[in-house]
Amino acid sequence: MKTIILAVAIALTIAHAHPSFANDISSIPWTASNLEALLTFNKTAVLQFINQHGRSEGTPAAMKESEVWEFEWVDLAGDGKYALALIGSSGPCCVDLLLYRQAESGKVTFQAFDGAGKLSNTIKDLNGDGQKELILYSYIGSGNYQGITPQGMWPQVYRLKGTKYVEASRDFLGFYHDVILPQLARKIDELQRKQPPDSPDNENIAVLKMERDKILRVIERQPTAGLEQARAWMNSSDPQVIGYAVVVFGDIGGHDDDAREAEAAFKVAQARERAARQGS
Repeated sequence: MKTIILAVAIALTIAHAHPSFANDISSIPWTASNLEALLTFNKTAVLQFINQHGRSEGTPAAMKESEVWEFEWVDLAGDGKYALALIGSSGPCCVDLLLYRQAESGKVTFQAFDGAGKLSNTIKDLNGDGQKELILYSYIGSGNYQGITPQGMWPQVYRLKGTKYVEASRDFLGFYHDVILPQLARKIDELQRKQPPDSPDNENIAVLKMERDKILRVIERQPTAGLEQARAWMNSSDPQVIGYAVVVFGDIGGHDDDAREAEAAFKVAQARERAARQGS
């Protein structure tokens, strides 16, 4: 009997000293004073916690350990209260950000976002106010016109409003003007310098221009940015580049005639490409 009591006492002591063995993340407040304890929770404990709470609201989907890529405890609001931020996969081409926050009552709230990257690139304080913003990539337009790849994507900014993150890209013009647009300009210039003079855009250049022009439209510097570029792409012999033109027309809106013309050109270019492959 003494042996059993001693074994139980040892187990309880270990569980108390190492929360990662207890697998009960909800048992302590997620505050700065408990950060050291929170950091002891391992991947197994985190996995058990998120599977208890579900991956999406109302969905009790189970997550596999291989789908958990990285996790971190983050003070999102700069108020000493920590959230569990996790990057994982929900499919072969989907990278999700999962955010779990704990209310004063102990209740856990949850938000999920797709289009994430590494945590260090996804969660940042962009304006130095102590609150963390989210940078998440979203498809331009339909993002999938007849399966064109690579697909155009652009970085959206989400900011914390109360207890939820909301899309707020237009509030962070400096991020786009000072960081993203110069990066895109350098990449486009580098790729164009590798091509013969006056050569048409290839798929990689087209994708970068789509991203640049989408940003210019969103931050309201040029509401129709990319329109003339899309019209030029309709004359391409590459069906994927023509497909990008269709996406741009749809994203800008109000250019149905251009979109129909581009769709027709896309089908012709596809047919020519198939015929060329069959004849080779």
